[in-house]
Amino acid sequence: AQEKESQGKYDEAKKLYLQIIGRKYVATRLGQCCYLTGDIENAVYWNNEGCSEGCMHAPYNLFMLYNNPNNANFYNLESAVDNLLIAFERRHNKALESIKGLIYDKNCDPKLVVKLCEGVKLLGYEISREELYNLGRAYYSLGDGAKCEECYIKATEHGHPQSAHDLQDMYAKGDLIPQDYDKALYYLRISSIINS
Repeated sequence: AQEKESQGKYDEAKKLYLQIIGRKYVATRLGQCCYLTGDIENAVYWNNEGCSEGCMHAPYNLFMLYNNPNNANFYNLESAVDNLLIAFERRHNKALESIKGLIYDKNCDPKLVVKLCEGVKLLGYEISREELYNLGRAYYSLGDGAKCEECYIKATEHGHPQSAHDLQDMYAKGDLIPQDYDKALYYLRISSIINS
């Protein structure tokens, strides 16, 4: 009797599992079909459904939809970045590549670069020296000298030459951080060592 009860619970759990898997798969596929037929509104709707069901592909699809200026009514970089971070968290295979593309894009809004870098750090990704430098540039553009300095120092510690040069320049001029000629000279030396 106990074995029959366990089997019944197993069958019920299996049925529920298949319904959930099927639902998120179907919603995301519907979203893709709508996109291919040019129905962007329903593509967004169905991918949002798939996203809420836990599908890893749906947030990446939403990133692509929101990041496309041709989708005028849905073009929204903030929403694009939010969905890209969800796709990264769900381990979508193209998410990290897209994140890096935005971080390295010199025309990307600095607020979005900060959001992406801080978001992936919270999710356990260790950003590279180049990404640290770009994060520092974003903080510089936003006028946050302390965070810019912190990122540039970390990037310099990992051998990034431009961050050492920019630190030297910031300390020499007192640009967003207190002027400090000793630190300016120190980072000028570090920059020359890294570049040699």
